[in-house]
Amino acid sequence: MKINILQKFTLFSFALVLVIGTGLGLLVSNLLTTSMLTTEGDLTADFVRLLGVLPREAFAEAVRTRNYERFDEIWRQISLITGVYRLKIHSPEGKIVWANDANFVGLASRQNKALQSALMGVIAVERRGEHESYLVGEPVPKGGMLQVYVPMVYPEDRSVYGVLEIHRETKSFLAMQKLLLRSVWIAVIGGGLLLYFCLFTLFRGALQEQIRLQQIERQYTQVEAELQVAARIQKELLPSTLPQVPGVELAAFQQSSRAVGGDYYDAFCADDESLALAVADGAGKAIAGALLMTQTRSLLRAHLRGGSQVKAAVSAINQTMVESTHAESFVTLFLARLDRTSTVLTYCSAGHLPALLVRDGQVTRLQEGGLPIAVSETAKYTEGRTRLAPGDVLFLFTDGLTEAFDTSEEVYGYKRLEAELKSSSGQQANQVVERVVQAVRDHCAGKAFADDLTVLCMTIT
Repeated sequence: MKINILQKFTLFSFALVLVIGTGLGLLVSNLLTTSMLTTEGDLTADFVRLLGVLPREAFAEAVRTRNYERFDEIWRQISLITGVYRLKIHSPEGKIVWANDANFVGLASRQNKALQSALMGVIAVERRGEHESYLVGEPVPKGGMLQVYVPMVYPEDRSVYGVLEIHRETKSFLAMQKLLLRSVWIAVIGGGLLLYFCLFTLFRGALQEQIRLQQIERQYTQVEAELQVAARIQKELLPSTLPQVPGVELAAFQQSSRAVGGDYYDAFCADDESLALAVADGAGKAIAGALLMTQTRSLLRAHLRGGSQVKAAVSAINQTMVESTHAESFVTLFLARLDRTSTVLTYCSAGHLPALLVRDGQVTRLQEGGLPIAVSETAKYTEGRTRLAPGDVLFLFTDGLTEAFDTSEEVYGYKRLEAELKSSSGQQANQVVERVVQAVRDHCAGKAFADDLTVLCMTIT
């Protein structure tokens, strides 16, 4: 019965189209034009979003120093889109801070509804015909163009800190409209569209499922692109090489449980007389964790190289991050500073697992400190001191090590770690790290790590 009704409705539709062919042709032409323009704009915007977001700090730094290498890289990638011939980058203050044509740099942004929508965080598309006025010295390409406005959004608070304006040539649709109006086949086209609508209604469930799967695939692709950007950010945070300091050996290891994790370690010379060591674990994965570690690293290095002592540096970092992060964001941090002359180690554990000091076959947990970073603006911190001697081993790590599960869901734990460190007394730093990491892997028996695993080891020679 349903098929018969569908057939009757289809025949009636064709007859109706024959009567109102001209009017229906105009309607179909306009719909096709609008649909194709919107699709081109959406595809352009989707490509730009897959490039990843230029971090707000990097954007501000590029504008301030006029170092436009990152902007040049964005242009090189966007220019791969067919028909793209212009890119402008606007600041929220309404100024063009970069363009692939230097004549536009420094000019005030041309205010329009599309730009205003982008400044509010919404992707906007504007079409201009080839005979429409635009700007003096900026002709519209033959056939018209699309202006796609893509906001640059800071993920923490969804604020817009810049807008990408992409100009893209489009084909002329006026000829197609005239052809449709003059063609006697407009009735067939209109009837086919109505028939398609009927079939769409009949098979709506299957089509909706296909659309849902396509949306999932698009979201997955976008997430993968974001993870690649964040992974590159995190990789740049870690020291490319560890400091070479007389009387000290350093070794480190990190493995993320996902493409990007929230762990971070650092080792650098704070000044000519001291060596700084840090291990941190941020709340969050992927881009959120990477951005949190970016801020932690910048603040940590700035305070220690500025002459701050360990406790003062941790307190200052906490105050800054309480004001600039969300309530659910926090960081655990173990920070230590070794005076190379006196070999006195000053340390502070901000909610982090205590570092382990191995001396003469005995293990001591270094626990002085306080609450995690960014938990409370009134947090108070204490610092501990101990003098290191030749043969001592300082072992810093994150909870991904002690909480590594085996196939029976039993954690590796402190006891196994301390026993392994006791038996590695007298070995070099890299040997200690390799031995502990292998012991954890043997415990997991091939099971993947559930959390990031980070280790930083220092031995005194």
